[in-house]
Amino acid sequence: MTELEPGVISASPEMGQKNHKIIRDIATKLDAIIPLVDEIMLAMKDAGWSAQDIENAETPLNELLVNMVEYGNMGLRKIKGKKDTFAEQRAKAEADPEIQKRKVHLLANISPNTIRITAQDEGGQAAIEEMKKFQLKDLELSENLLADSGRGYNIIENFFQINIESNSQGNKVTLTKNKLTSNG
Repeated sequence: MTELEPGVISASPEMGQKNHKIIRDIATKLDAIIPLVDEIMLAMKDAGWSAQDIENAETPLNELLVNMVEYGNMGLRKIKGKKDTFAEQRAKAEADPEIQKRKVHLLANISPNTIRITAQDEGGQAAIEEMKKFQLKDLELSENLLADSGRGYNIIENFFQINIESNSQGNKVTLTKNKLTSNG
């Protein structure tokens, strides 16, 4: 069972489409992410976003939230030359009651023309900086194409504009996507 609060939906007078405001605090558990991403996808559909835009947004949103849970709240780090350290670190974090108290706070505003999603973790570590270590040049290396991790930031920035703030309290990321219109 995931810890999701009920969403807030407000009707828009524009062509019957709706503006959605979703506020959630999700647990530091990977299984809490999929229901939230699904809810955002449904809100995008209801707001009139195309099936292609919805499909294109799903993976970046999932990547953002997974990285905020794993790198931010759990504090997982890649250790060069060691393969299984991520799984070991995750198991320790999942067993640590102090880490499990942490949340990822999310505010999503979805309208017929704009998506703005702000997520903040409580990890106190630079999760996004960890993500950004893997740039596109790293993806060109064959061993990185099929790696278990390391492509998240690139995936996110291919669909959304990203604004990042990191400090000792955690990481705050705002993703924005404006719908392209036929006249500009």
